[in-house]
Amino acid sequence: MNLETFLLSFIPLFVAIDIIGTAPIFLGYTHSISDTAKKKLVLEAVLAAFAVAMFFLFGGKLILNFLGITIDDFRIAGGIILLILSINDIIAS
Repeated sequence: MNLETFLLSFIPLFVAIDIIGTAPIFLGYTHSISDTAKKKLVLEAVLAAFAVAMFFLFGGKLILNFLGITIDDFRIAGGIILLILSINDIIAS
């Protein structure tokens, strides 16, 4: 895997996960629990995310083929979602 492929995969994940934005939320919700409980919570969350990611990595294509969903369907749905969000922003201004 070359650097370009890595960056094309990593940057969208970094933006979608938004560690900088979610860290204060996590700290706010967990300020009253012990460090041990925080570590356990983080471990459970990481394991659950890993399990879901592995499920979709190995079974996602089969599920999408079974449902008849193509990449173009995702493009259209993404465009519609962006349109709705932009109209909402315009109206709310």
